[in-house]
Amino acid sequence: MEAVAAMAAIVAVHARVATRPKWSRELPEPFADTGLNGKPRVLVDETFIEKFDRHGMFYEPTRDHPEPGAITFTQPVPCRSIRAGLYREGAYCPLVFRPRRASLRSGRNIPPGGWGLRSLRPSLRASLARSRS
Repeated sequence: MEAVAAMAAIVAVHARVATRPKWSRELPEPFADTGLNGKPRVLVDETFIEKFDRHGMFYEPTRDHPEPGAITFTQPVPCRSIRAGLYREGAYCPLVFRPRRASLRSGRNIPPGGWGLRSLRPSLRASLARSRS
């Protein structure tokens, strides 16, 4: 989505410098959004209802339909599995669309190992030698 929103800005920037943007014909692939543990996140949209008690206002999750006029909001929350691979109704795994790593490397001329210090060593030595003389 961000790439589509930024498309007008990309075209405008390239128009100013009289160049053409490099468009990829490759579509991004959907990946499961992973949590901190590396496993796919599973969420469910939970509805919270505003309640009051002697301590003040608080929000409580509710599964049934709230009364008309009640103050509610819906928020995605993590969903625990009922048992292995079985989740409650309405659970989903958010998707993230990312291009393939190989296409990113080829578009930017990045070696498969990335830009490590070894690949920068010759240019650093040359610039250091120029600054000393």
